[in-house]
Amino acid sequence: MRPLPWICYRNMSVRLRVMLLPILLLSLFSLPCDAVSRDSARSVFEDPPADARIMMRWWWFGPAVATQELQREMEQMKAAGIGGFEIQPVYPLVVDDPSKGLINLRFLSPEFLRMINFAATHARRLGLRMDVTLGSGWPYGGPYITPELASTRLEPRPSPHGVKTGQQVKRAAVGAEGPVLDHYNRQAIELHLSRVGDKLTEAAGPGGIYAVFCDSLEVYGGNWTGDLPREFRERRGYDLTPMLPRLQEQSAEADAIRHDYGQTLSELYEDQFLVPLAQWARRHHVQLRMQNYGTPPATLASAARVDLPEGEGWHWRTITPTRWASSASHLFARPVTSSETWTWVHSPVFRATPLDLKAEADQHFLCGVNQLVGHGWPYSPPEAGEPGWTFYAAGALNAHNPWWPVMTDLSRYLRRVSALLRLGEPVVDVGVYLSNDDAWAGFSSANVDLARKLFAHAEPVVPPILHAGMNFDVFDEGSAEQALRRYRVVVLPAVARMSLGMLGRLETFRASGGTVIAVGEIPSLAPGWKDRHQSPEVARRAQRLMRNDFVANASGLKAALLTHLPADFASPDLDATLGFVHRRLEDADLYFVVNTGNRPRRVQVQFRTRHTAAERWNPLTGERQSLAPGSRQTVDLTAYGSTILIFSDHPGKAAPQPALATVDLSRGWSVTVDDEPSKQQQALGWTRAVHGVVYRKPFTLEAGNKRTRVLLDLGAATASPPGRISLREDAAFAVQLDPPVREAAEIRLNGRRAGSAWCPPYRVDLTPFIRAGTNQLEIHVYPTAMNRMARQPAADYTTLNAKYGRRFEMQNLDEVHALPTGLLGPVRLLIERENQ
Repeated sequence: MRPLPWICYRNMSVRLRVMLLPILLLSLFSLPCDAVSRDSARSVFEDPPADARIMMRWWWFGPAVATQELQREMEQMKAAGIGGFEIQPVYPLVVDDPSKGLINLRFLSPEFLRMINFAATHARRLGLRMDVTLGSGWPYGGPYITPELASTRLEPRPSPHGVKTGQQVKRAAVGAEGPVLDHYNRQAIELHLSRVGDKLTEAAGPGGIYAVFCDSLEVYGGNWTGDLPREFRERRGYDLTPMLPRLQEQSAEADAIRHDYGQTLSELYEDQFLVPLAQWARRHHVQLRMQNYGTPPATLASAARVDLPEGEGWHWRTITPTRWASSASHLFARPVTSSETWTWVHSPVFRATPLDLKAEADQHFLCGVNQLVGHGWPYSPPEAGEPGWTFYAAGALNAHNPWWPVMTDLSRYLRRVSALLRLGEPVVDVGVYLSNDDAWAGFSSANVDLARKLFAHAEPVVPPILHAGMNFDVFDEGSAEQALRRYRVVVLPAVARMSLGMLGRLETFRASGGTVIAVGEIPSLAPGWKDRHQSPEVARRAQRLMRNDFVANASGLKAALLTHLPADFASPDLDATLGFVHRRLEDADLYFVVNTGNRPRRVQVQFRTRHTAAERWNPLTGERQSLAPGSRQTVDLTAYGSTILIFSDHPGKAAPQPALATVDLSRGWSVTVDDEPSKQQQALGWTRAVHGVVYRKPFTLEAGNKRTRVLLDLGAATASPPGRISLREDAAFAVQLDPPVREAAEIRLNGRRAGSAWCPPYRVDLTPFIRAGTNQLEIHVYPTAMNRMARQPAADYTTLNAKYGRRFEMQNLDEVHALPTGLLGPVRLLIERENQ
C-alpha cells in the first residue's frame, strides 16, 4: 500500500493515529515522500504546520510537581508557540515543605503517575505533543537493576568475568536512584521497560505519549557482559577468552582481535538493547526518539531501528552527533531529524538571548535538523521565586526570562524554517564513509565510543567538502546499500580496513557512474582475525578502484570533488561563515542560506538549479520578494542572518525600492525603567533594569499612498572585539555581537503590537499600524534575568545535599553580573516605496 504522507498524518485525531501508527511505522519511512510543489511550499511558508513547532525538554525537579503549575506552564508553552515537551524527571531542588505545597513525589509512585496522566490529558486538550524519557536522568537504570543486570567492564587485567562499573543513573529523581543497566543484556532492558515503560504508557493512556526518548549512550566503561565469551564464539568463530591479554598489545594481530571484540559489542548492543526497545515501542504504539551514539558502541546502521533520530551539537563544520542523526534520517527515509538544542547556550543559566537561540538553531539546521528540542524548560512553581528553579546547565528557556514577550516571534521563525526543511528531498552530493572496522581495531578497554572515534578520524575531510560548495552525510558499511543509491561521490577518509563485500559495493557504484575518492590512504587490510588472510586481495582491488581518484591529504579534496561534480553553491565569497541546505521540490529548488558570522555579508552565488525564476523568502517576517531571473544571485545577509531562496518557474512579488526618506527619532523620548520614570529623561542609552525599559514618543507623519512602506530601524549591530564574550566549554555557544538593543524590543504603535526586534537588522514594519498625523510609539526593551540574579545571593543547596546527596553542580555562577539593558539607537523611520 502507498504510505500516508506525514503532512496528512499530523491532521488525524489521536484515536486514528493510534490505530494507524503500527502501519505507518512499517511503511511511512521506507518509501519516498510525495512530491511537494512550489505552491505547497509557499502555503507552508505562510502557515507552517503545527507539528513543526519547537519542543522543550521539561525538567520535573524532584519531581515536586502539582497539577495547577503543570497546567499553567503548558499553557505558557502553547501561548509562546512551543509545540510540545519531553518530560524528564530529574534531581530534586528542594526538601519537602508541605506548608508550601512542595513535595517530592517518588518516581513511579501513584502520585507521580497521576501527574503523568494529567500532563497527557491537558496536553491533548491544548494540542501539544508529549514525549517522555523512559526513566529519570540518564542512562537507563534504577533501583530494580540487580548486580547481575548492571553495567560491566573489563578488568585492567582482562578476565572473562569482568567487574561492575558501579555507575549510577545521573541526575536521578527521588526514587529513581540505582545502577545503570547492562546494555548488552536483553533481560536488563526488558526489566526496565516492564518497571518503567509500561507504567508510564499506562498512566498516559492511549495516544497520550507521542514518542519515548532515549538519551545519548553514556555508559562509562560499559564494555563487557557476562555472556560475551559465548556470543563472541558464536559470532566470530573462535574463543576470545585466551585472546583477552592480547587486547592490550600493539600489533596487527591484536588490532584484528580488538576489531572482532568491538564488532561483537556493537552487535550485542543492537540485538540485546535496541531491538527489544524498538519492539516495545511498536507494541505500545509510540515512536522511538533516540540519541543513538556513545558507549555502548552503536553503529550508524543501527539507527534503522529508530523512528526519530536525534543528535546534539551545533558545530556544523565538523562531524557531530547531529550530523550522524540527520545522515541516518536521509539514509533510512525518516522525514524528521531532531536535535537537543541549546544544551550549553551562553552559560550561565538565563544568560542566553533570543539572538543566541536563533544563531545556534541555524547551525543545527545546517546539520540537517528540522525539529528542535530545546534544552530546556525548568518546571518552576511560584514558591520558587524569581527567576525560579533551573537546571544545572544552560539554558533556562521558560517564561521567567524577562525577554519572553518576544518568544512568539522567535518560535515562529524556527517553526517556519523547520517546516520548509521537511519538504521535498535533501540534496546531498557527498557520502563520507565511516570505517567501523578501523574504529573497532582502535578500541581499548578504556574507550569503546565508536562514534567519537569515527568523528575524529573523518573530520579533516569536512572543510574541503564544504569549501567545494557541497553538502555531505556520513554512512557506514551497514548502511552502504542505502548510501550508494543516494550519493554521487563517496569519500574515504584515510580508510585502512575494508571488507571484500564493501569493496564489491564500491566497484558496482563506480561502474554505474559514481565517484570514489580516497584521501590519505587506500584500503589495504581485511578486517578481523579470521579474514586477515584476505588483506592482499583487499589491497589489490582497492588500488585498482581508487588509484586514479586518490589525494594525498585533505587539502587536495576540494579540487578532486570539483573535477567530478559542479558545486551546488558556488561562490568566490564562500568561507567558513557561510552555509546552506538544499531541498529539491517537485517543480522548484529550495535553498536555506545562513551567515554564521558576526559581520554582514554580500555574496555572489551560482546555485545549481535548472529553474530561472528566483524569489527570496524572509523566514523572520514572512515576506516574499522576486529577484532578477537566473541561477546566479547576489545574496545579502545580516550578521547571523538567514534567508530562503526559491528557484522555480513562477515569479513572485517584486521587492521594495530602497528607502526614499528617513526620519530621525533619536531624541525626545520619555523613559521608564522598571516601571519608574528615569532620571535620564529624553535620552536613549543603557541601564541595569531588571524588568525592562520603556521608551515612549509621539511623532507626526504625513499621509502616504498605498504603495508606501514605513519601517522602524533601531540601529546597527557591530562585531564584538575578540575575547569580549568568554566561553569556557567547547560546546558552549554565544553570538559575538554588540547589538543596539539589549536584549529584545517589543514595538507598539497606537496601542497595537507592531512586532519585535531582537536580531539584525533590528527593523519592524509599521505600515499596517501607522496613521496620518500624530502616532504614539512605545518601545519595550527587555533584558535577560542576569540583572535580577546579580542582586540576590546564589542558592544554598547545603540542606538539599545533606538529604539527597550532591546530584548536580551549578555551572559558571561566577559569571553572573549585571548587564546593560535598553536601546542605544539611533532610531529612524525608513520610508520605502513598494513596486507593483
